[in-house]
Amino acid sequence: MSEKLQKAIFILYAVLFFLVPMVWTPLNFELFEFNKMVLVYFLTVPIIGLWIIRMAMAGKIIFRRTALDIPLLLFLGSQIISTVISIDRHTSIFGYYSRFHGGLLSTVCYLSLYWALVSNGKKDWVKRFLDLSLISGIIVAIYGVAEHFGIDKNIWVQDVQRRVFSTLGQPNWLGAYLNILLMVTLGRILNFQFSIFNFHSKSNSQILKPKFLNRKSLLFFLLGLFYLCLLYTKSKSGFLGLGAGWIVFWLSMWFAVRKETDVFASVKKVFFGSTAIFLVLSLTTGTPFTPNVYQLINKNATRWQEVGLGAEGLENKEASQAAGLNITPSGDIRKIVWQGAEALWKKYPVFGTGVETFGYAYYWVRPREHNLTSEWDFLYNKAHNEYFNFAATTGTVGLLTYLGIPLIFGIWTIKKLKVTSKISNLKKQLLTTNYQLLATTFLAAMATILVTNFFGFSVVAVGLWFFLLPGLTSLTLLEDAHGDKRTLPREIGWKLKVVRGLTIVLIGLGMLKIINYWYADVLFAKGKGFGKEGNYKLAYDNLKRSVILNPSEPAILSQYSLSLANLAVLSDQAQMASQASELVGEALAASEKALKISPYHLNLYKERANLFFILSKFQPDYLDESLKTLLAAINLAPTDAKLFYNAGLMFEALDKRDKAVEYLNASLELKPNYDQATYWLAEISKK
Repeated sequence: MSEKLQKAIFILYAVLFFLVPMVWTPLNFELFEFNKMVLVYFLTVPIIGLWIIRMAMAGKIIFRRTALDIPLLLFLGSQIISTVISIDRHTSIFGYYSRFHGGLLSTVCYLSLYWALVSNGKKDWVKRFLDLSLISGIIVAIYGVAEHFGIDKNIWVQDVQRRVFSTLGQPNWLGAYLNILLMVTLGRILNFQFSIFNFHSKSNSQILKPKFLNRKSLLFFLLGLFYLCLLYTKSKSGFLGLGAGWIVFWLSMWFAVRKETDVFASVKKVFFGSTAIFLVLSLTTGTPFTPNVYQLINKNATRWQEVGLGAEGLENKEASQAAGLNITPSGDIRKIVWQGAEALWKKYPVFGTGVETFGYAYYWVRPREHNLTSEWDFLYNKAHNEYFNFAATTGTVGLLTYLGIPLIFGIWTIKKLKVTSKISNLKKQLLTTNYQLLATTFLAAMATILVTNFFGFSVVAVGLWFFLLPGLTSLTLLEDAHGDKRTLPREIGWKLKVVRGLTIVLIGLGMLKIINYWYADVLFAKGKGFGKEGNYKLAYDNLKRSVILNPSEPAILSQYSLSLANLAVLSDQAQMASQASELVGEALAASEKALKISPYHLNLYKERANLFFILSKFQPDYLDESLKTLLAAINLAPTDAKLFYNAGLMFEALDKRDKAVEYLNASLELKPNYDQATYWLAEISKK
């Protein structure tokens, strides 16, 4: 029975590695990250449940100690403390709605998956998970390449042909994910070179046998496919991450095999072969930093030097000029956001403002320079630097414990590799049972994540690898025997059946809860869509059902309040005063509940101001409430030029022209190129 439970756990992990990068649906409010996060939740529940049942039936604790236990516990502790003292505990638990990854709940899932993997896994699982990841990656990469050639160009608002994002949802996220696959592919090529894994084994323990991955030529093809897709992302952070992983991988291999002439010769062949593939594709396609060979021949390369933005920057500039826009380089915007993150860190240096609360706290210290960028009215819910994000939201403690994970992982792995390298016949260890190469692959993959996280932030597909790479390494380098520390009194008969039955029931309830959570988002997306179309009755119907399934989500409650307000206006126009009054009460209650849960969420204030503006159509007194809400939002975001502008218009609507001029001038002080504010000042002066 224990082996059957292990097999079931293996299958669930296999599904996790295979499906997470690919899953997305057009049904949800956020198409990509939400579905990936929900899938992680959905699979974590039965994995942990089966682990508990396995321990109950074995009558003992099945827990394998690893070098990462203390760092992971310290990190978890920092996240719990930061959540408890958070300015928005709901967001800290569940993550920012539309990002989801990074909340305490997601961290608990990742850490649970780590410990369940090392405690229940076997060495021969590792290669199967890698093969499944490569198969999944093939699908993702082929879709990405097809996007470049226009397979879905009419579906997305973004110019997906210029920068592909496949099933990850954003080019930089896809680049970070492809980097991991590139490191895994390099490792698998050398695995095949040294015959570490014997895929032709007839062992009954082999559940999956993707033998076609034996062929080194196919692996080289995959290397080219993943790199080509990376080129089409035009992700600068992705290429910098690849460079870091490349250096770590080949330096590690050089130190490992430099004294073995024949083995070193084989390594050099793979090095030069992979380098040749990268060079050929880079020359024919171009990179974010260099033109392709066609542009070089036509002497267009100087244009990159003149602009100083690289290929991606030049295309952005040309596209923006064609549209009559002035696009601020993303690097310049990041520097401004990082200034705000640093200011928050200094203000809350120990435990930060709370896990995943950057989208709220950033506006307290938002630099005025942000108003002069092309993304001045975007809501920034991440610092676009994983480390600044941790520093601002979880403080120095959160940042250091987070960095401690890859640091201890790297030190432990290197120490293990040094021990295995002392075997006298290195060639023999590479050809037989040594998993040193695989651990080197994982170390290089971690290096790519650390670099891409510096220029962006982690997402579900990458975050899962961040926490499971140490787990896979532990399975690779440790002995198969599990560290069961103590034996429990063996439960037999009905008591064991009760434990097993109760766990199964809890698994079922947990998975049902997650399904409801997912479906509530589907209804939320539909309701919001109907609201934009002006179909307020259908918007209300869907949002009400969404609130029933997920009654504590502020984003849903706020949209629900707007649908109620619009219905109230329609009821008043139909001379149904009693019904209108009832709908107004429900709308205000839903909006107040949303703000009570997330009292610093700027979007909720904007939507509440809109709520009062809608209600003012039949009750003019609500216009004052709309203005009060805007002024409250200004207190939270004192450098947001758009809030001052909207407040100025509201004062004008209330015939308070002196105040209107004051606030419009304030918006121009924050954003001197604010054309709309200039226009309305001129209009007011005419009156």
